[in-house]
Amino acid sequence: MNVATCTTTSSTGWYAVADEETKTLLEAYARFTAFIHKQGIYHRDYSLGNVLFDKTPEEGYRFSMIDLNRIDFGPVSPEKGCHAFERSNLHDDQLDWVARVYAEERGMDPDVCKSLIKSYHDSYWRSFLKRHPEWERVYI
Repeated sequence: MNVATCTTTSSTGWYAVADEETKTLLEAYARFTAFIHKQGIYHRDYSLGNVLFDKTPEEGYRFSMIDLNRIDFGPVSPEKGCHAFERSNLHDDQLDWVARVYAEERGMDPDVCKSLIKSYHDSYWRSFLKRHPEWERVYI
């Protein structure tokens, strides 16, 4: 099984969304996230480094999580679910794609979902960079 973590040291996040395979991966990631949230599973450190994936010809992308001691169980509102994406190191266009799919899966207005995700994401990274300026991200 070819399992890879979703982190990268480059400033491009996972990949460039223009690539169709990346869109497929991001769509699957958003659907997985919506699925676990609908099941009452919320990871408090849902960074891309804590999400593993592999791809099979039969099933497409399969995801799993690590750092499971940071999981809460209970209802996850769509709004709280949007908060989970704050630590992802995705570009705005990638976040837009994820937000659209997540909103569809959770029955949310896509514009509200996109606004929430971007707000949480930008706030998290501004705070992070104040504490760790050596990790400056050029795309926030």
